[in-house]
Amino acid sequence: MKQNQIIRMFTGLVLLIALITIPLMPPVKHYLSIPNKVVTVNNNSPMQVADLGSAVKADSVPNNVMKAANKDFYAKSPGEGEILYKLAGLPIKKDECLCSKE
Repeated sequence: MKQNQIIRMFTGLVLLIALITIPLMPPVKHYLSIPNKVVTVNNNSPMQVADLGSAVKADSVPNNVMKAANKDFYAKSPGEGEILYKLAGLPIKKDECLCSKE
C-alpha cells in the first residue's frame, strides 16, 4: 500500500510540474500568443500577424485578404477571411480575419 501511495504522489508531482512549465517554453508561448481573431479596417495599411520563425509560413485562404510578406497582410475588400499557419505543409493554426469598412 505504501509503495502505491509513493508512486501516485511522484506521478502527480511530475504531471503538476509539466503542466506549469510547458506553457512557459518559447515555442508554446509563441503559439499561444497568436490571436484567434484579427479585426481590421480596409484602409490599405498592413496588419501584422505573429512571426513564429522561418519554418512556419502564414497564408491567407479567401480572396479578401492579400499576403504582402511573411507576416504582413492587406485587406482587399470588407468581409471575413482566414489566415492559416503551416509547419512543413501541415496546418497548425487558423485565425479568423474580419475586415470592416472605414
